[in-house]
Amino acid sequence: MGEIKSALELALERTNNVQSDKTLIEKHKAIEEGRKAAFEYMEKNDAKETSLEKLIKESSKEKQQWLREGIFKVLISNLKLPEDESSFKKVSKIRDGFSAIAKEKKEITLLFAQVEQVLKQYLQNKKAVIENLNNNFEQKLREKEEILSKQLGAKITLKPENDPEYKEYLHKITNQFDQQYRELLAKVRNEIESRI
Repeated sequence: MGEIKSALELALERTNNVQSDKTLIEKHKAIEEGRKAAFEYMEKNDAKETSLEKLIKESSKEKQQWLREGIFKVLISNLKLPEDESSFKKVSKIRDGFSAIAKEKKEITLLFAQVEQVLKQYLQNKKAVIENLNNNFEQKLREKEEILSKQLGAKITLKPENDPEYKEYLHKITNQFDQQYRELLAKVRNEIESRI
């Protein structure tokens, strides 16, 4: 008859094959430390990129790369198309963060000068596209107002943002427009990654 093993014996048998990899644990901790530092950097208005640079410089060579990896993940996730002028301000903070951790600081600065120009252009072009859509849609709205006013016997005023047809068309146009810039931003992200 077979031997009956205790739960402890079974657990020990299962864990015999598991090797603890101290380096892997250290890597994970360093990446998380980098992510945390980057989150704090992005959240605080007065945070300086020097805090990220200091964290990197005060660490061992091996740990530096892991810290950079964690910081990079947070900064790159914040690099996206701005919704308006106020969200555009975040781009300079991201630039400074990347510059602080980059091995090739000059290249990052030059790259971000181009990125900032493209994102400014994006905001201007998007505004123009929406204004053009509004102007083109204005006549259609006036016709709808006239028809509804006759049907209801009262003056009706329609706003574009409340019109389902306008919303659908705006969504379609802005998605097509944004897609072009998202593709460009993806290339920029790859370029940044190669310089960190």
